[in-house]
Amino acid sequence: MFYNLRRMIRGENGNVLVLIGVSLFLIVMVIGAAVDMTRAQTLRMRLSSALDAAGLAAAAVANTPGAAYVNGSNIDYNGWVQEEAQRYFTVEFPSGTLGATHVNISAIICNTGTDPTCSNLNTITLQATAMQKPIFMSIFGISNLSVVANSQVTRSSNGQGLELVLAMDNTGSMSDTLSDGTTKITDLQNVAVQLLDTIYGSGDTVSGVYVGVVPFSQEVNINGAYLSNWMDISDPNFGQFDNADTGGSWQGCVFARQLSFDTFDITDAPPSAGAFDRYIWPSGITAVPGYIINQWINTPSPLTYNTPFSNVGNGPSPNYECPQQAIQTMSASKTTVKNAIAGMYPSGDTLLPIGLAWAWRLLSPNWRGWWNSAEMSLHNLPLDYTAQDSVKVVVFLTDGTNHFQSVNYNAYKLLSNFEAIAPIAANVVDEPSAEAYLDTVTLQACDNLRAAGITIYTVGFGNPPSAYPLTAADRLPNSGVVDTQLLAQCAGPAGSAGGITGYSFVASTYTSLTVSFNAIANSIERLRISQ
Repeated sequence: MFYNLRRMIRGENGNVLVLIGVSLFLIVMVIGAAVDMTRAQTLRMRLSSALDAAGLAAAAVANTPGAAYVNGSNIDYNGWVQEEAQRYFTVEFPSGTLGATHVNISAIICNTGTDPTCSNLNTITLQATAMQKPIFMSIFGISNLSVVANSQVTRSSNGQGLELVLAMDNTGSMSDTLSDGTTKITDLQNVAVQLLDTIYGSGDTVSGVYVGVVPFSQEVNINGAYLSNWMDISDPNFGQFDNADTGGSWQGCVFARQLSFDTFDITDAPPSAGAFDRYIWPSGITAVPGYIINQWINTPSPLTYNTPFSNVGNGPSPNYECPQQAIQTMSASKTTVKNAIAGMYPSGDTLLPIGLAWAWRLLSPNWRGWWNSAEMSLHNLPLDYTAQDSVKVVVFLTDGTNHFQSVNYNAYKLLSNFEAIAPIAANVVDEPSAEAYLDTVTLQACDNLRAAGITIYTVGFGNPPSAYPLTAADRLPNSGVVDTQLLAQCAGPAGSAGGITGYSFVASTYTSLTVSFNAIANSIERLRISQ
């Protein structure tokens, strides 16, 4: 017996087995720890992804806190951002994901210690914490692993740039008073300013951001924006009224351009492809029954005028119904753009393609160098469609529908002129067929803009029709009806087929208009994850 015991003590086989056992234990422990750490890392990545999404969503609405967070001039931005971030985080990271427990997030946009008035709302700092029970490491007494993820979302001042055009309806019906006692034009001016404040923040400029304004009705005023080489000098109206004898001058409106016999211009072709003719409303045409009399020539011989001429109100003037506010070319200055918005005045009828065409020209690189704007020339605007550092956006608002009165003189002249040069296939023979053709042209313009690389948001400031097709009564200037189907089909992101949810809005009150513009501002706000 003693012999066998001594043999076992002297033998090495047992030591080998012990070593193998210890090694296997260590290997299993390392593999188990690696598995647990991999699970924790996966959890951290999921937390980080959900945190980024929550931060982006919260940043988009940071400037528009809910009523519960507003107490007079005191606004709890941190509370609002925390609520919105938590709401979106819960969607992105449902309870029990990857076995996580004790999940908490924090979101702070304003450091009240260093910025008590919350004047800087550009950055949201977020953190998510969670616990995860390990599979293997619990053997060694480690009951939970703590996982932390951090994110920072910046409402970018130096990120992707923006070229934005506000194409705003300035027709006579925009002077209508709503049930709350405000006028449509005042409401539009207010919400447009709010949109600018959301994009610009408290500053007057933001790097890479440029905004233009196209007030439109039945014409568009290009006064101050055009260069002389735009104009057709053979046009008999070219030099007319630019002298002291008339007591006034041409105010800046132009007729719709024809690039071929039967095609009106809804392209971004520059003036070199076709010049423009000055808009002049003929004096006192009486041959058309019911025609609006605009008698600005007093006596034909000797020639005297009813002066001074005006471009707003009831005339008399060769500039009758020409919008008072001219195009504001692309500017980096929020103040400049706000001044253009403040100058808008309601007058005239509704021709939607006119507003879209001029909005496109402000954004088209084919028009680079054609605008009378030192600022646009300095910054090489408009940028190329393919520019990686900028997006192009049109916000298009109207309170009506395409409306062509046979007794009205507009950018297409009289209905008889329009009938003569519209495509034969359009069968334009009266007001309804002219309006139907203009609806088609409007949608074609929208398709062209989106295909070129421009995102379109539309706002109908009124009520949908009771039914389709639209009636003659629906199209009357003060009907309060907007063609919601047409506007919805027009709207969409660049490159899309249009009709995309989230890009078209309908508002009938100042409150709903504010909500619509806030949604648009938040949608086009350039956001980037900076950490």
